[in-house]
Amino acid sequence: GSQPLQQQHVTLQVAKGMVFTLSKIGLDAWQANNGKQVWHTSLQQVDILIANGTIYAGTAGVSKGCFAPTQSRLTALNIINGSRLWQLQADTVQ
Repeated sequence: GSQPLQQQHVTLQVAKGMVFTLSKIGLDAWQANNGKQVWHTSLQQVDILIANGTIYAGTAGVSKGCFAPTQSRLTALNIINGSRLWQLQADTVQ
């Protein structure tokens, strides 16, 4: 059976046969046909955009609190496995 959702999800996107749920604690990928979780990343997400097999995620740092809340990031993730392709950092949030 599938696992119940453990956090409140605030954004939903569907692409490549997967459903992507975005919460305050992370980004999760689920198989659309059976609801099985494919991967999870714990970056603190702000919003996502999916295009051409890549997820572009605006972030507010990392969940371990290593970065000040004024630092923001733009992260590109592989849609299939959630691996990070690249990341840019801004000094302040405007």
